[in-house]
Amino acid sequence: SLGVMMYEMFSGRLPFTGESYIEVLHGHIASPPPPPQQFADMPEPLAAIINERGYGAGQKIFKEGDPGSSLFLVKSGTVEIVKTVGGRETVLATVSDGEFFGEMALFEYAPRSADVRVVLDAVIFEITKEDFDRLVLKQPGIAARVLYAMMEDMSRRVRQAGGGATQHSFF
Repeated sequence: SLGVMMYEMFSGRLPFTGESYIEVLHGHIASPPPPPQQFADMPEPLAAIINERGYGAGQKIFKEGDPGSSLFLVKSGTVEIVKTVGGRETVLATVSDGEFFGEMALFEYAPRSADVRVVLDAVIFEITKEDFDRLVLKQPGIAARVLYAMMEDMSRRVRQAGGGATQHSFF
């Protein structure tokens, strides 16, 4: 997943251990990876394009209708993806440490389709579309790893969502 790949890039190690694929899978399911504590091994081209911001509980990171121009990764904390239709609010997803949202902004400049609000104080990494596009040109190997992991995660979301796939695909 993108979270695991980004964790490895930031910390220089995988977020879980095990002797076999099954042990690793069970370990990951039983206890999600902790947020990275060190960033010494992060590739410099990636570190150079990440903006880190802190948000307090209740703050909105973006609102439905805002221009979509960045991908976000939760370093620590928890956020909710919220859609309001006809005055009724629905939480589409809860995103925590090592998970991402706003990924479609790397592919298009469409308005945001939902609000994102902070539930627990959060530290968020932001990568703008412009910076990512430059990374693609200057460091295609790093960019390809990010895109591949993102596509795997988006594919998983679509499969999990079943009939409601579009709700989870356009944060």
